[in-house]
Amino acid sequence: MALKRLTAADGAVYYASVGTDQHGQRFYVTCRYDDGSYCNFRDAKQMDAELCRQVGKGTFIHPSTKRLAFRELAAAFLEAKRDRVRPITLQGYEAHLTTHILPFFGGYELGKTDFRELIRGRKAADKFQGGFVNELKGRTYRNRPISYRQINKILTTLYSVMEFAVSEGYIAVNPVRAEDRPRESILPLDDPHRRPMAPIRVIPLTSIEPFIAAADPGLFRTLFTATLLTGMREGEILGLKWGDIDWQEELIHVRRGLAQLKGSRFGFFDPKTSKSSRTLPRDTELEDLTALDLFGALRAWKLASSKSDLGDLVFCRPDGRPLAREWIRERGFLPAIRRAKIAEVRFYDLRHTYVSLLIYLRRHPKEIADRVGHSSIAITMDVYGHLMEASPTVTHSKLEVRHGKL
Repeated sequence: MALKRLTAADGAVYYASVGTDQHGQRFYVTCRYDDGSYCNFRDAKQMDAELCRQVGKGTFIHPSTKRLAFRELAAAFLEAKRDRVRPITLQGYEAHLTTHILPFFGGYELGKTDFRELIRGRKAADKFQGGFVNELKGRTYRNRPISYRQINKILTTLYSVMEFAVSEGYIAVNPVRAEDRPRESILPLDDPHRRPMAPIRVIPLTSIEPFIAAADPGLFRTLFTATLLTGMREGEILGLKWGDIDWQEELIHVRRGLAQLKGSRFGFFDPKTSKSSRTLPRDTELEDLTALDLFGALRAWKLASSKSDLGDLVFCRPDGRPLAREWIRERGFLPAIRRAKIAEVRFYDLRHTYVSLLIYLRRHPKEIADRVGHSSIAITMDVYGHLMEASPTVTHSKLEVRHGKL
């Protein structure tokens, strides 16, 4: 690289940095201040040294590249993702950007801003002070510090936005680094930033019949029965359509999910992974164990159910609107749990209960992974391996004794 002294048409002296960037492309950069005026020799020399440093690090972007504010970048990122990610994922991006990221970065301009320093802060006395990560650590949610797990999710969104900026040529290197992510594992157990993973709770086998009996007949009783006997994710069971049920072969095809978008809007999305698109055969052994009848419950519900406003949904509100998760929880799930005197569990724990029953029946982990739609058996083992180790052996005689056959 070289700093050249040149003369403009009006006789003004100016300086230009000339060299080859990290991609082998020649560049010519006139040394100017932010107001457009020419730099003096001392400042031009500093600018040339900075450009040389950027080329050496592989972060050089020509100043002529279009600059835009981070706020504009975020809007372009969301628009680019709108048709490429699930609605619930897009909502997560929007929430992170609106609540946390844009208030901090929104007005800064790409190409002029050291985002690395903005993210980690300035180093002083062997510690980084200020910066986005440290600010997140100081924020609260529902009167508690934001957990490190949530901070890392926010940083993942920021990483995705910056990766989009790299792909569009606005910056050369993503400024978000792995070392920016705080590690929960090094925190004391009583640190307020720790959030233990929600334990896997299951409804005990002896409590399943009382729970179903305690659910309001019709919608809720059928919904809970179907979830317990299929292990479908909440979005999958709410997105189930009558056309997905093969009555003759007694099969249920999982083809989509349903998510609540902003406000009262709902939208369908593709299953979580390729393995999530699956076909579930009727499991008579599981029905014997729980004393529940999946297809009998669905047939009765088909005769009594309302017509859905959104396609041909199996489960909808009496007025035809799709089911919202909070509505299910408050109107149907919690009342049934309380009436059955079961320790509080979540709707998602019906899926965990389903897996625990398959483990109780000594089903092979590969079959369990296929039935719940995990992308690999490793995920099933990671999540449910401890249940498999603790499961007793089940014999046919035990099932017969349970149902009074012996």
